[in-house]
Amino acid sequence: FWDEAVALAPAQLAAVCGERRLSYAEADALAGELAVGLQRTAGKASPLVAVCLPNSMEYFLIYWALVKIGGVIVPVNPWLKEDSLDAILATVQPDVLIVQGRGDKEIVTSAGKRPSLPVFSLDKDAVFADFASLFVAGATPIREDLPEDSPSIIMHTSGTTAAPKGAVMRHSDLIFNVMTTINAQGFRRGDIHLLVNPMFHCTALYSSLPAAAHQQCPVIITAETQPDALLDLIQRERVSTFLTVPAILQRLVALPNLARYDLSSLRVIGYAGSFMPVKTVRRLQELFPEVALHNFFGLTETISATHVLHGDASLERPDSIGRTLPFVTARIVREDGSECGPDEVGELLFARENVISGYWGQPGRLDEALVEMDGRQWFRTGDLASKDAEGFAFIKGRKKDMIIVGGENVFAAEVEAALMLLDNVKEVAVKGIVATGVRESLGELIKAYVVAEPGSGLSEVDLRRHCHKVLPSYKIPHVITFMDALPRNPAGKVMKNELV
Repeated sequence: FWDEAVALAPAQLAAVCGERRLSYAEADALAGELAVGLQRTAGKASPLVAVCLPNSMEYFLIYWALVKIGGVIVPVNPWLKEDSLDAILATVQPDVLIVQGRGDKEIVTSAGKRPSLPVFSLDKDAVFADFASLFVAGATPIREDLPEDSPSIIMHTSGTTAAPKGAVMRHSDLIFNVMTTINAQGFRRGDIHLLVNPMFHCTALYSSLPAAAHQQCPVIITAETQPDALLDLIQRERVSTFLTVPAILQRLVALPNLARYDLSSLRVIGYAGSFMPVKTVRRLQELFPEVALHNFFGLTETISATHVLHGDASLERPDSIGRTLPFVTARIVREDGSECGPDEVGELLFARENVISGYWGQPGRLDEALVEMDGRQWFRTGDLASKDAEGFAFIKGRKKDMIIVGGENVFAAEVEAALMLLDNVKEVAVKGIVATGVRESLGELIKAYVVAEPGSGLSEVDLRRHCHKVLPSYKIPHVITFMDALPRNPAGKVMKNELV
């Protein structure tokens, strides 16, 4: 993709970050110089490079430098704690580590335990080698022929209870991902893509960067997450596609001054990564009636997005993740492995060919989640889901989040969605707790942890009155606790194990 874009559209804008703008030819020249430095530092033609950075032009150049030479990029979340970073570096054993600077204390401490690991920093920092020194002018990188199943990205999972696992994305998987991304999002030549999703997450490296290169389009890179700044950027750069997470869109629709921005260039807003409140979808529909809204779904372990909801379906079923994409096979099964009927909740499975080849440095680990059914292997996601008669899927939460109240199954995600319908609820988490005392016979009780909108005056009475309108009696929370914020891991997922 990259070489073709450089050959066919050398003068076309490839990337913008802040005041810096690079054409495909300019970016290719810099990526080539950087590739030489990485090869020489690592002492091999296809180095394995760990990158612990925020979104930046440097990240863009590192990504394409490694793609050019068949290297492997290991995106590292800068918000991870030392123990997780220790586990990643111990398992991956990178040839090079690139960081922002000594201010990144957790990764710096972890790297310090590996004195032989070359560390480069973007900041001018005497402690580490200067990132700029990796650019070797006038030299050509070594390019070897690689099998299609060679690894390209090691993307670590963001589970809430276990050490991260390194999902291996191959070059051939990226080609498949580009096809599904263009299909799912309706990308086309001439688009200008806003890259606000963290570049250490799947969407940016699996989808946005390679799809943009395939269609010879520019990406507008930013580490900004404040809605005003993002809208300024959309207006200034005439952005046409905006893929992000629900939390950013929730803040965006709350702005009182949207009318002052010229957002007429925008034609696609996509969101994924966590639950999107229906009220936010409805507000987006009101504010951007001419913009296509896409809810897309996938896992770190799937080699592409697996579902997408768009068009009129986003108006009719705003809580759905949509239908499966072409060449993606999924099924929803009962405990005994039999297929669930329409609207019946079961575990979501994906066909083996839609899933990564394995976890880096952990042979056999992926096999633990595989099951054979009808002569075919399937990946067990641990997600509970249902599918209606027209094929639209709905995520009901993690299997471990199902609460059994007096023999009745209650899905935490369903209760959370109901509570989020109330305007004064900012965020909420629901989990099961052990029933005691006079209610001991119920087995479990439903406990809701609620963060109210500031200054709303939301009370428990308000919540219970609302729940009685929208939920059957056995799904109404027995216990309600108000919190200032929900505990989250570095990937933004709610840490329900920390809720007491």
